[in-house]
Amino acid sequence: MNNALQIQSVGSFPTLSGEKIVNVTVVATNQIASIVDSNLLMGDNVVVVPLNATNVTIVPPTANTAIVTIKGNAADIGVKLHKTQPSSLSIDPATTSFILNVSANSSGWEFTFI
Repeated sequence: MNNALQIQSVGSFPTLSGEKIVNVTVVATNQIASIVDSNLLMGDNVVVVPLNATNVTIVPPTANTAIVTIKGNAADIGVKLHKTQPSSLSIDPATTSFILNVSANSSGWEFTFI
């Protein structure tokens, strides 16, 4: 049985010189397909990554107002994510966790790992 999962997305984006077509394919040889619903507390929240996951989509609550920053460790300055739009990241399969720092308690987060 083949456990490969492939997700493909094609989009067209306007640029200064015309149009750019982007074709993105994500392939996961081990179907993790883990969806985790979570509530986050103000400050650093450790998100545990399932074994061998290579992608994560972080979906904040639609009405989220908290500032959210993704970090590799507690000392990291991190990168701010959009408050209400999903963020998808490719991660190294050896990754065991990452940190989401939020500026206020926030409920209804979803993490999808493949």
